[in-house]
Amino acid sequence: MEEYFSFPVPEEDFACIDTLNRDQRHAYNIIMDAVISKTGGDFFVDGPGGTGKTFLYRALFAIVKGSAEIVVQTPTSGIAATLLRQGRTSHSTFQLLLQPDSNSTCSFTKLSKTATLLKHSAITIWDEAPMTHKYHFEVVDRSLKDLMENDFFIWRKNYCLWW
Repeated sequence: MEEYFSFPVPEEDFACIDTLNRDQRHAYNIIMDAVISKTGGDFFVDGPGGTGKTFLYRALFAIVKGSAEIVVQTPTSGIAATLLRQGRTSHSTFQLLLQPDSNSTCSFTKLSKTATLLKHSAITIWDEAPMTHKYHFEVVDRSLKDLMENDFFIWRKNYCLWW
């Protein structure tokens, strides 16, 4: 977990916050309200390539990490992982099977570094989620419910932003 605290937030990521467009600012405010109030939630941010999703993620990363919180950025593809600060693919982050079925779970244990990281993260940003097989969401949902010993983690689309 140390690597999540030792990684500095680039100044240009803090500058993103001041230059968000109207739609990005709207999403940013709703997501940050959930982070600050610790009410949690699942948010689906969608839009064509080049509309500023990564820019929004950089702003969220800067403010949350700048508050000494853990941010887990986990895109679906390796290419996208190179665009996000501290990004690791969802397969790596959640230790997903390549071919899950309806009963699969993540391969991390409750006492692993991965489990500790996920338990203490303030926000998880899963980029390129539409490219993910539905079983992977179900696997992560089951594993996080088991890890947290509650039903809080339910992947649902309760906010959708198109721009």
